[in-house]
Amino acid sequence: MKKFKNLLAIAMVFVMLLAVMPMNVFADGDPQTPPPATGPVDPVDQNDQDQPVEIKVTFNKNGHGDNVFIYVRNGQPIGDQAPTLEDDGNFKFDGWYLDQECNDKYDLTTPVTQELILYAKWVDQTQQVPEYTVTIDANIKNGSVTVRPNKAKAGDTVELRIDPESGYELKTLAVTDANNTPITLNDVSDSSKVFTMPAADVTVTATFIPVQAPKPPVVTDEYNVYLDTPAHGSISSNKLKAKKDEKVTITASANPGYVIDRIYYINRNTKEKYNIKDYYYGGYRYNGYYRYDDDYRYRRFNGYYNDYYRYYNDYYDNYFGIYNSYDDYLYYEQRSHYRDYYDYRYDYDYRYLYNSYSYDKVDFYMPASDVDVYVVFRDWSYYDDYYYYGRYYDDYYYSSRKNKKNNTKTEEKEEEKKVEEKAPEVYETKAIITIGSMILERIRNKVHTIHQMDTAAYVKDGRAMLPIRYVAEALGLSVSWDAQTKTVHIWDLTQKVEIPLNTNKIIVNGVTYTSDVKPEIKNNRTMLPIANVARALGLVDGTDIYWNKDSKQITLTRKVLSK
Repeated sequence: MKKFKNLLAIAMVFVMLLAVMPMNVFADGDPQTPPPATGPVDPVDQNDQDQPVEIKVTFNKNGHGDNVFIYVRNGQPIGDQAPTLEDDGNFKFDGWYLDQECNDKYDLTTPVTQELILYAKWVDQTQQVPEYTVTIDANIKNGSVTVRPNKAKAGDTVELRIDPESGYELKTLAVTDANNTPITLNDVSDSSKVFTMPAADVTVTATFIPVQAPKPPVVTDEYNVYLDTPAHGSISSNKLKAKKDEKVTITASANPGYVIDRIYYINRNTKEKYNIKDYYYGGYRYNGYYRYDDDYRYRRFNGYYNDYYRYYNDYYDNYFGIYNSYDDYLYYEQRSHYRDYYDYRYDYDYRYLYNSYSYDKVDFYMPASDVDVYVVFRDWSYYDDYYYYGRYYDDYYYSSRKNKKNNTKTEEKEEEKKVEEKAPEVYETKAIITIGSMILERIRNKVHTIHQMDTAAYVKDGRAMLPIRYVAEALGLSVSWDAQTKTVHIWDLTQKVEIPLNTNKIIVNGVTYTSDVKPEIKNNRTMLPIANVARALGLVDGTDIYWNKDSKQITLTRKVLSK
């Protein structure tokens, strides 16, 4: 019985072994390779697993001590692990480089992936020019000062930029060295100064103050009347002091050959100009008959006045398209009246007006300010010559035609040519203008006259801007303004110029030129750059135009062909 139990136990052990043994132990052939495992795969391949975890970096002091070694984790930068070397005598440490000649500086933030040898760069301080520091005072208020550069060598130029806060302006600005010695500042603009760096550190200090409001004019009981000393005449006043709104009488008297052109004063507080009286002569030569008619209607020849309008109406009704002017109509159709017409016009235009305007008294009311009073006189000889000698020339011309009326047309034309064709006189005229001044000097036939302008020449963007009317008239040309087309017309015997105001074009004798600058309007005057004035008037820069940089005077010279 006992033997049976032992056999049964052995059989049970065998069965249990069969249950736990793999089935392929009993299969024929080699054992089978298990299938690949599923799930995440390790991305590091065999080559990566061969890379070192830490990399050696050698710091070569380049002859200034022993080498230093550190280990950096693969892919990490050196960063703060790099040793910082102290100065070695006269040599100053200046960073780590990849080459021993220290041309290729190493960036310590670069990830390390292989072994490195870095070389120290040393600078010999005995061969360097020292730089000095510019320090801005930290106590500056209500504005700021910036410096460029903030370090500089002795002799270098340093710029200071001044930026006051709104409502403030710079009062003082100083640069001093350690010994409190002031450094000279030079102006570049209102907001920029420069100085030359000394061989020392310097400090910049500045103060800003509130912008001061303009002081009101001083109120007094009486104000002064200052009289100019004019050329070609005299000026006087009934009083040299006057209260506000008190009437002041100015007396002007012209020298022989001159008449009064304008009387005006300038307010010393506001700097504004006020015309007291203008004298207009431009219409008397050709279009003055309406004033002349009034004169003779009320003072003189009523009979002539009636004849004048009778002939004038006849001209417009029957001869307007036949003759170019009323003068031509009288000349050919009403000869006797034509002679009277010029006699009376000369008498009124020259004698009567000349006597009236060579001496005059005018009044103005005193403003609350001192004033400067000016008188401008005009040369009257032109009008005298025209009316006085012109009528005798006309008589001679008419008589010549009448005596030759039975001759052949060829002889008549030759005689007319002898009378009409006179060799024109050529003379030189100069106009002198000073930038910022309202005085124009004219030299004509060696006669020097002074003329008052109402607009001063000025400089804009490096260009001298001149009032074209005053310049053209001073150089012997006529000027007119077409308000409808907004065009300035300038002309004489040789020049015909058109300047459209709203364009950058100038038309000279039919040829159109384009300028890079449009005309400007200032105080109702057309202002042109001097280059455009030269083109319009036919002047040559350097020959006809001279600029004196010391006196800021422009002299324009032009040859004028007399009529």
